[in-house]
Order: sequence, then structure tokens, then C-alpha cells
Amino acid sequence: MSSVQFNYNILKTYHLPEDIVRRLQLIGSLHEQVAELMTKIDTKVAKQRTINRVKGTGRHANAAKLATEISEHYEELVAIQYEQVEISAHLQEMCDFYIDRLATTLGSSMSEMQSPAEDDENVPYCYCGGPDDGQTMYECESTKCPFNRWFHAECLKKRGVPVPGENDDHWLCPTCAGIKQRELAEPRP
Repeated sequence: MSSVQFNYNILKTYHLPEDIVRRLQLIGSLHEQVAELMTKIDTKVAKQRTINRVKGTGRHANAAKLATEISEHYEELVAIQYEQVEISAHLQEMCDFYIDRLATTLGSSMSEMQSPAEDDENVPYCYCGGPDDGQTMYECESTKCPFNRWFHAECLKKRGVPVPGENDDHWLCPTCAGIKQRELAEPRP
């Protein structure tokens, strides 16, 4: 069985939510367990074939013991694969949730660009997609910000984003700062 090696730490560079990264890492760990079990099974099957070819006393007991061990490994293998399926199904639900939330956020920012609704209390802002609920919020300087320009201070802190200081007249959210940095890095014609 060939094992594909994947560095699950690279997922953090994609800025995926931590709960998704953890589940992907768990699936990777389970995949490694499956590979180890398959190696054990292959080794024991080879031993069993050797025992079956050689006649003699005591061989029958060893063959029976190996058959039991192989059966136990297969049961363990099936259990791990069911766990992988359960985690994958939950991971898909989580991805669907994040995609829906992103689509809602992007859809609302697109509609805001077409018809600004800054006085509407139900406009989704921030990474969380929540409304202006009266807590401290910071405004992104970019008029094209995909999060409707406003961010809850608590959401920024949870993500480890430095909040602007009192004297900071210009602040960009990390998404808009990255866009601006890429635009500045692109060669001009």
C-alpha cells in the first residue's frame, strides 16, 4: 500500500478555521494508523501463508493465532475507517457552514456597494457576520472591504488581529491589507 505524505501544518497557511485544521489533522493521523495496520496485516498474512505451506506439529496453533490477530486488525481497521467517514461528514458540514457564512457576507457587501445601508441595524459586519450590536467596532479604510468595513473588537482579539490605536487615522483589516500589499507588489505596465 502506498502512503501519500501530506504536511497538515501547511493548512494553517491557508487561514482555515482552527476547528477545520484540527479535523483534517485528525483524518491524517487516522490515515497513518490505517497504513500501519495494513502493514501489520500484510506481514501476518505472509507468515500465515508460510505456515500453511510447512507441515509439522505446532504449526496449526500458530496459524490459528495469526488468523485471530488478522481478524482483530481488520476489525480495528474498519472501526478507524468508520471514524474517518464520521469526521469527514462533520468536516463537510463545517465547510458548508463557513461557505454559507462567507457567501452571506460577500453577498451583503456586494449589495451594500450597490445600495449602501449603513443605517440598517441588521447589516452583517465583521468576520462573524453579526450586526452592529453596540460593542466597540473598528472601521476598515477600504471601501471594497468584503466585511462591510466594520469589525467587532472582540472578534479581532479572538483572531489575534491587532486593533488600531486611538491615534490611528487609517486602518485596514488583514484581508484588505493583504489585497493592498499584493496590488503594490504587482509590477506596473
